Amino acid sequence: MRQSARLTSAMRRTKLDALQRSQTSRNTRGRARRPLKPLKCLAMALLDDLHDDGRLLSEKWEEIEVKVADMIAKRLSVVPNGPIPSFDSSDMVSGHRVIKCDDSFSRSFLAECIAKIGNAWEGLSIRLVHAREIPRRPRTRIWLPKEQTDPGKVLSLLRAQNPEVHTED
Repeated sequence: MRQSARLTSAMRRTKLDALQRSQTSRNTRGRARRPLKPLKCLAMALLDDLHDDGRLLSEKWEEIEVKVADMIAKRLSVVPNGPIPSFDSSDMVSGHRVIKCDDSFSRSFLAECIAKIGNAWEGLSIRLVHAREIPRRPRTRIWLPKEQTDPGKVLSLLRAQNPEVHTED
């Protein structure tokens, strides 16, 4: 029995070592870097499905915040000894409101709140996603000859060097 306990312990260490090796990233020379931290996914983002620029979401943020605060207060009055939703910060990132939740309960609570109030405003349809799912704005890079000033040539160079970016507008 003692030998099987040692074997089981050795198997656990081997599995743990393999897991850590699989989570280790490599640098450009193939050398191992420090192990990657597991994603906690506690940073959540409010997206406006109707407007990409986030202008309306930013304008309505105070009203959204009041509704969420009211839901938190209601939760505390209904379940006074239960878990309390708590949040670390709230910032605008690329036109989207990013809210950092302190724990998974707070993340779930926030998701329920946003599901209830997501369509409460005319012209605004908000949903909650992980912050890593914020859509990235397209970026372009262009190499121009010195003193290139003809807009037509600049635009043709931009299109040629960035075929994945929509430039028809």
